[in-house]
Amino acid sequence: MAKVIEADNWLSEQDARDLIFYFIRWGEHPERNLRDMPEDLIEIILRQRGYDFDAQVAALQKNPHRAIKGFENLFVGGTWNLEVSPGGVVEHSFIVDGVEVSRKSVTDHAVLRMAHKSDFLAACRARDEAIRENSFDSFYTAVAKGFSSIEAYFALRAHVHNENCTEPSQRLSEKRKGGGFVSLDEKIIDWLPVMTGASVNIENCPGWEDYKFLRKIRNDVVIHPKPGAGLATLEELADGINRFRYGIGSLMFLLHQAFGETMQSVIIRAMRYPTVRVVQRTDF
Repeated sequence: MAKVIEADNWLSEQDARDLIFYFIRWGEHPERNLRDMPEDLIEIILRQRGYDFDAQVAALQKNPHRAIKGFENLFVGGTWNLEVSPGGVVEHSFIVDGVEVSRKSVTDHAVLRMAHKSDFLAACRARDEAIRENSFDSFYTAVAKGFSSIEAYFALRAHVHNENCTEPSQRLSEKRKGGGFVSLDEKIIDWLPVMTGASVNIENCPGWEDYKFLRKIRNDVVIHPKPGAGLATLEELADGINRFRYGIGSLMFLLHQAFGETMQSVIIRAMRYPTVRVVQRTDF
């Protein structure tokens, strides 16, 4: 017998329902008229169309990885390869909320990358590998890439904010006037209200403690490695992986929500990942 970590292969009925509604409200799909409706009205409309909502919930309970019909865009990623025919030139730019974030002239081959999307997908893949391989190193990679994706999203949003900002005092800079750099915590607590116009009491969110736990892992193991830092048992590894769900996944969801931005399926699914547990296996 041997101990391993495994993810549950089921969801509760409430989690399955919540996941479907998260996709309806925030997923990348064309059904914009449904996004702001009450849940009971959404269900009535979908049933009138022949959409078996209860069957979708039941199927998702049995298989948490099942695609959500009609509302889950399965195309995910943040890195794209661009090939140009000989002699041709392609102008490519990323535009966010009307602001050009980057522009490239491509004459042969180029790799185009949106850092926050690419890093978040890499974080989720590393998290999956940590479960599959019982790998502490893969978990540390998931944490590092997860925080990198959050930092990249703030950098993107700050750039867009600054381009649209007409009041110099409201412009955001990572560099402090007295030296040093603004921390990620400060960006979440102080920058977000400036950029969105909304007061965000993020410190009272359920995932804030998980965020601080993972931040310490990132700081003590990945950025400034300290002797003896990190996790030591499978129980601790399972706990750390479960904290990814809210400490990184839910935070990334809330950030997109604050900007009113739809999001890739991997972000929505990350905050409803099935629970990971330590189990005894006899087939070793």
